[in-house]
Amino acid sequence: MPPPAPPQPPPAVKAVLFGSFVPGSQPGGITTHCTRLAERLEETPSCAVRRVNIKLRGPLRRSFLRGNPAAWLCAAMRARLSGFHLFHFNASSRSLPFLILAPLLRPLGARLILSFHSGALSASLGRNDPLAIALFRVSLALAHRVIFMNQRESAAVALRFPRHAAKFAAIGPFVLPALKDREKALCRKDLQGRDPGAAPRDRPYVVACMGAWLPYYLFEEVITVLQRVSKDFPSSRFELRIAAALFNIDPAYKRKIEAAARLCRPAAGEGGLRVTTEENVADPLVFLADCDLLVRSSSVDSFGLCVAEALFLGKPAIATDVCRRAEGALLYTPHDLDALEAHIRLSYQRHRDGTQPPLSLPEAEDDFPRLLRLYGEEAAA
Repeated sequence: MPPPAPPQPPPAVKAVLFGSFVPGSQPGGITTHCTRLAERLEETPSCAVRRVNIKLRGPLRRSFLRGNPAAWLCAAMRARLSGFHLFHFNASSRSLPFLILAPLLRPLGARLILSFHSGALSASLGRNDPLAIALFRVSLALAHRVIFMNQRESAAVALRFPRHAAKFAAIGPFVLPALKDREKALCRKDLQGRDPGAAPRDRPYVVACMGAWLPYYLFEEVITVLQRVSKDFPSSRFELRIAAALFNIDPAYKRKIEAAARLCRPAAGEGGLRVTTEENVADPLVFLADCDLLVRSSSVDSFGLCVAEALFLGKPAIATDVCRRAEGALLYTPHDLDALEAHIRLSYQRHRDGTQPPLSLPEAEDDFPRLLRLYGEEAAA
């Protein structure tokens, strides 16, 4: 009879995540970040994690009133009484729940982490909004650690609030998906490469765009440029697949892009550009694995998770230079259609000729190890 397995040591980190979670990621945004962080913690043996889903959607005051502070409080107290000691309020839109729960949790010995994963904080502080500044001061007093998504924002806030600067950490927003999701997407990519019908000259050249139905995603510029490129290759088929999340919608912009898509439907077997749209794709990694190129055309952005995802899959990525992008992307300035066209032509020519250099995402782009290290520091404090 085999000896009994040795008892497993208790988890070193017991964390509660307050955020927005979905059953499977959606394209981009803080929901994806929250979900992936929880999934990575769940597959880490030294961690135990609980999720508290705070579904704040639309204008913050209105969506907050639709929330359920009593349920948040019950979940937080149950977790603390069960020995959970880290409470991470992930993303700026969790700051109101933080202000409600932090004064109750801190006296119970909880360690409190607050993330600001967008430029909203800098914008409100820049406007010298008295209420925003007062609430932020209270947040700084209550939090043990405050996370910003980039070093520049962290340094700027530290200059303004030097008393609390030692609490600040700059950790990017990109967390690689859970292992099962990575393996699924890489398998899909490998199958695409082995498919005899997937030869570059026999299948459409598929370009992906990911974002939302908002004008600053500039989908129309990608359509315009691809129309130009496709005219120079009349026998080749091009396909633009637009994946739009539904966290926010400008109906007029959606109608505009859908109208442009209806005009780009060549007859079966003919060359030209075809445009399709898809909303809330079930699996963004698989969506990207089926494409040949990603274009992130946004004029406003904070990082662009899909750019890092494409590079992780070995796909070329083109993105605007409005923020820090994952290393390896080809960059251009928004509205510079000539630069965008040059990048697309280069990527397409490499695809046709089989000369695309191998692409990969540097390990340093995955911010999960840095978050896990910070969790460990707070757990030991």
